[in-house]
Amino acid sequence: MDNARVSQFLKKYFRHEDNRRVQRGQKRLTNTQMDSLDMMAAKIGRIFAGDPDFDDHWDDIAGYAHIANHKAGSNEERHDHTNTEAISS
Repeated sequence: MDNARVSQFLKKYFRHEDNRRVQRGQKRLTNTQMDSLDMMAAKIGRIFAGDPDFDDHWDDIAGYAHIANHKAGSNEERHDHTNTEAISS
């Protein structure tokens, strides 16, 4: 339950911030970038819910960052987050 709570909060926050980018006149993140962030959110949830010393979590986060950095430029599709809920603390 802790993993799901943390990772879902982060994913909602990422979409909220992507919408804020558009409001500021910036382009949306690509599908690859958003998916990489979603995968990182899942790993971050596992870090908080479980063993933060498990190397695989950190290695996977680095791998997802590498994918976003090297593959996103070729993916021109953008997310449609027009129905994203506002994030409140």
